[in-house]
Amino acid sequence: MLLFFIFIVVKNIGAVDSSITPDQTIISSSEGSIITLTCTYDDSANYLYWYRQKSQSGPEFLLLIYESAKSDTKAAHDPRLSTKVRKKEKK
Repeated sequence: MLLFFIFIVVKNIGAVDSSITPDQTIISSSEGSIITLTCTYDDSANYLYWYRQKSQSGPEFLLLIYESAKSDTKAAHDPRLSTKVRKKEKK
């Protein structure tokens, strides 16, 4: 069984009241299985950094999602890793 933690870091430019909530902070799965990483964040976040941390290891960069949601940057090209952004609008 593979166990790792998911870290999400928000980078704001000129905003101080951002909010981000991961739907799961710990995910366990079998090697080769498909998992979905989700979070909710408000519209003041400009960048989302995703990290994972395996047991007994340091954080490992997974991807960076830009505010435009039209592009992302991955640590390494992995066809199993994809992104989809659903931004929560402020009321």
